[in-house]
This record gives sequence, structure tokens and C-alpha cells, in this order.
Amino acid sequence: MANVQIKAVSVKHSAILDYMLVHPAEKLSEVAKNFGVSQAWLSVIVNSDAFQAKLRERDDQQFSSIIVPLREQVMGIAQVGVEKLGECLENASPTSDKQFIADTTDSLLKNLGYSPRSVAPSPQAAMTQNNIFMVDKSDLEEARKNMRQVVPEQEAIPVLIENEEKLVEDKRGAPTEEV
Repeated sequence: MANVQIKAVSVKHSAILDYMLVHPAEKLSEVAKNFGVSQAWLSVIVNSDAFQAKLRERDDQQFSSIIVPLREQVMGIAQVGVEKLGECLENASPTSDKQFIADTTDSLLKNLGYSPRSVAPSPQAAMTQNNIFMVDKSDLEEARKNMRQVVPEQEAIPVLIENEEKLVEDKRGAPTEEV
């Protein structure tokens, strides 16, 4: 099947475009039903180069009519605020308004990224390492068996403590070394 395209956006296509911009979450099948057309026909229209170009044009219009003026307003307000702050700092008394000057300077430097981090990371947090080992059940049983052969459970290994050999019993009654 050849790629079907429309040559230009008609009045009906513009209405569909407006509706889709106002209802961006609505499914294509619902839009088609609302305009009394098939979903396949609507898909051809929506995916056509002419419709997509018109959609980009509308997006650019909305961006420039909403976002750009908002950005300009915020920048204007910020500029007025900085000017007023400058006036306050110029009129501040170096002796009586020390705290105001210090707080203002500190705030400006922090917001510009020139202040040190308030909490330094602890060296222990930077050196933490977690290792996870997976052991097969048969390997674990074999390791336990080998350990029992080396040190039987009921035998105690004598340890010299201050030149003296001492053994005590733990709660199970098995002899252990005294420390």
C-alpha cells in the first residue's frame, strides 16, 4: 500500500488539529468518533506531512505566545529585584546592618553556586562496598562437611592465654576458648 498523503490542511483538518491540542490525552479512535470519520482516515490525516507541519507551527505559536512572554516577565521581575537589593545594600549602614549584608551576600553566592556544600559527605559513606555472593546448595553443604572434618563440633581447640591453656563451655555445653 502506498503512503497516502494530503496536500494541504483543510478547514476540517484544522478543526481536528485544534481539538487534539485541547484534548491531548484523547485516543485517536475517540477523536475519529467525535468527527464522524474512520480511525484509518484520521490516521492518514494526522500522520501526513502537511498536518505535522501545521502542528509544529501551532506548537511554535503557543510556545512564543505563552512561554516567551512569561520568561521575559520573570527576567524583568528578577532585574527589578536585583536593582532594589543593590539599592538596599548601598544604603545599608556597614555597622548596624551587618547581618542583612551578610545574609544577602550569602544567599546570592549560594544561588550562584559559589558557596561550599553545607554537609560534607562522610568518608565512610564514600567507601561503602556491598558484596553479594550466591552459593549453590550443594557447594554450601560440601563446604560445611569439609569444615566439620577440620574442626569437629564437639572438640575444642586449646588456645594459650597468658601462657596458660584455658577452656570453658558455652551455653550448649560445647567447650570453647576463654578470652
